[in-house]
Amino acid sequence: MKIKQTNEAGEEVEIDVMTEDEVASKLEEVNKEWETKLEEKDSSLSSLASEKEDLEKKIDELNPGEKKEDNPNFKILKEALNKKDEDIKSLREEIESDRTQRTKESYDDKIKMLSKGDTALEEKIRLHLTTTLVGMGEKTEEDRTNKIKAAYKLSADDSSMEPGIFDGGIQGGSRGGGSINDPSGSGANFSSNERLLGSKLGITEEDYKKYGSRVSKRSQ
Repeated sequence: MKIKQTNEAGEEVEIDVMTEDEVASKLEEVNKEWETKLEEKDSSLSSLASEKEDLEKKIDELNPGEKKEDNPNFKILKEALNKKDEDIKSLREEIESDRTQRTKESYDDKIKMLSKGDTALEEKIRLHLTTTLVGMGEKTEEDRTNKIKAAYKLSADDSSMEPGIFDGGIQGGSRGGGSINDPSGSGANFSSNERLLGSKLGITEEDYKKYGSRVSKRSQ
């Protein structure tokens, strides 16, 4: 599917983007691949843990007099146990790295699907993820989906013709000083409707104070 988009030079160009069905199909395929990969590594980790336990039992079963470094049996078992510990540590690090990579790809896939080739919208979504919504949980796929949706709602509001939550919409006063809405003096003021939407998206009062002016300036 082709869509029209204005590039940095102000020229209107056509770019190829996947349809929602194509993206959904690809995401499902990638998810299955990752699930299989991680399940296999989790299984390997369980096997290593079981093998380590067997080695520990064999060492415990040795006679007290055999538990010496110069005893061949003890030395072999101890070296095997140390190697097993290293393998377990290495695999755990690999699994953690895989999960981190999967989380990043999951975000990237969802952002690409929502922005549909709109690079400005994509940048705003990523900005809200790393600033405004940094406190939202992301341990599960559901957590990450909710966080992406919140970032998208904020970013879509930024790009509308009406003053958005973080696009510098001023309800009175000046940028230079504080106000009742913005005691921090950041100059980013928010209406009651905007704060109501923000509360539904998990934005706290501290977020308004801490990130309001920063996001306002960078999203214009």
